[in-house]
Amino acid sequence: MGIGDRDIESDDRPEEEGIRILRGTVRFALSQLSSRNGSFEFEEIARLLARMTISRNILVATGPVQAGGDQGRDAETYMTDLPGQTCLLGRELGVTDADGVAIACTLQKTSVLNKFEHDISNVMSSGTPIHFVVAYCESNIPIGDRHKFQTHIQSEFGVHVEIFDGECLLDQLESEQCEFPKLRRAS
Repeated sequence: MGIGDRDIESDDRPEEEGIRILRGTVRFALSQLSSRNGSFEFEEIARLLARMTISRNILVATGPVQAGGDQGRDAETYMTDLPGQTCLLGRELGVTDADGVAIACTLQKTSVLNKFEHDISNVMSSGTPIHFVVAYCESNIPIGDRHKFQTHIQSEFGVHVEIFDGECLLDQLESEQCEFPKLRRAS
């Protein structure tokens, strides 16, 4: 093999390379949201992702700060008697159709877990009863820190929190549950 020649083991290799590049591009775009004050865009991405993967009955939190703000909830589930609202990932997490789920989001680069703890404190102190908190962030959270945080939140507030960081967000976008087919690997 000569210089510059590539050893392509299968026809899937170029597609895998394309997916790797696309993942990097999406990750870069997410990282740039904070530099242009894109919090609302990130909240919309998280809400849509939660609707595709956690529960179909997601409601965006609205209201000015003067009216109480979002109470730490960037989105939340609403009560419904319609069965089958919990999606596959939600069921895998233990969410049932009757459970209240709050969605928290941040583009902060530092003190992310502190920000989520503040949000969860607000979530648990007012509003409808919540059994799960799903937190989305662009920054990566080391798994050890995530587990300590989950244990702390369960002990302090009696609620389960699941954190989906930047890499987890990309994995979710690639999942069969999402309607973003260009990020999915070929079957």
